[in-house]
Amino acid sequence: VGIGAIDGGIEALEAACAIARDHDPLNGLIAGLHNLAYHLSLADRLEDARAVAFEGVAAAQRAGVERRYGVNLRAVAADILLRLGRTPEAEAVVEEARRLDRSGEGTLYLQIERIRLETTTGRFEAAQAIRERADRSATGDVDFDLVAYLRTAEAELCAWTGEFRSGA
Repeated sequence: VGIGAIDGGIEALEAACAIARDHDPLNGLIAGLHNLAYHLSLADRLEDARAVAFEGVAAAQRAGVERRYGVNLRAVAADILLRLGRTPEAEAVVEEARRLDRSGEGTLYLQIERIRLETTTGRFEAAQAIRERADRSATGDVDFDLVAYLRTAEAELCAWTGEFRSGA
């Protein structure tokens, strides 16, 4: 999916999830559903992505591994809900995810969704505070795609607030 073979990649992820349902209903299925939801969202199949993300949430709940997987599954769900314009639902999902995280901050992915949510709802000071924490989280061995997504959320916040920094 990530290299352009979108339909074939999604079909492969769907097939992997089908196999995992029978043979690895814990780690394999939950990780597969997360990846499938994420890639469906990248392909703008948002309703399908939403359904798969919440299937992953339910699978993590059934397996008793919500603290391990629930935060990022909810982050992808919040991402999708925001893109669908379902802001109150996204906010509820973000709060559920925060309750699962011992720190209350969540993973970097959840922090990014929190920046987007606060920006979308005009709570720019809150978005800025989360942005500062997320910047501290985005160091070391962090997926470059996630850092790029953080920079996109920051740019959106800056566009709304008029805060632009020179690249020089």
